[in-house]
Amino acid sequence: MIKHLAGSATAFILPKCRFDRSIFIMGHMRCGSTALSNILCSHPQISGYGEAHIRYKSRSELGLLILNQIKRNSYRQNSAYLFDKILHSRYDSENSAEFFKSRVIFMIREPIKTIESIRNLFSSIGSNEYSNDGLASDYYEERICSLMANWEKFPPRHRIGISFEQLKTNPEKNLVKISEMIGLTPPLTNSYQQPKNGLGHGAGDPLTSHKYNKIISDDISTTSTDKLHQIKLPDNRLQALHNLYDEALATVTQV
Repeated sequence: MIKHLAGSATAFILPKCRFDRSIFIMGHMRCGSTALSNILCSHPQISGYGEAHIRYKSRSELGLLILNQIKRNSYRQNSAYLFDKILHSRYDSENSAEFFKSRVIFMIREPIKTIESIRNLFSSIGSNEYSNDGLASDYYEERICSLMANWEKFPPRHRIGISFEQLKTNPEKNLVKISEMIGLTPPLTNSYQQPKNGLGHGAGDPLTSHKYNKIISDDISTTSTDKLHQIKLPDNRLQALHNLYDEALATVTQV
């Protein structure tokens, strides 16, 4: 209750608490969002750090986002835009109509490497969450379906879609497209500073992302150099997930 009131007061006081001045990455775990988040949050016109775990039911939640950034020493007072990253449907399933005035970057990755990487991540940090391939694949399927439903709610000029593979293959080209969609001057460049809050909760990939300061090629990426869990799912389940990904890829990247 107190937190909500504080967010409402902050949103009332600060005019930048508007969804048309907000930028979101909407994706799923292990889609390659950490490096792109860091690049966005290194831009002088963007205030953010990573994933704030906020449900955006009203403009008041943008006040909460600012308070969250202040707490983590990442708030940029003179910025034009607020940034957050959303990787779970519980944070974007009850959004207000105003939310869809935001600029959004949708990120997706093919299912096999995503599921392997989710399993490896949670095993590496000693967590029992997503403790089998079925749970990880269920999360992936649900999240891709949720992203596709949300894609349709944003006006075309306020959304852009990109796959993990496309971002790794040609980061500069895709950063130009993102900059144009947002209207950033100067445009984004493939470099970033590590978040001020280090590897704290919400800052992104806790395994090896702190070793890099730009989007790197897939052969030396944080997810491909992990000792990956070998996925074990029925062939028909894997095929269904691939079909879902292909449909999503064709939708968000218009290929």
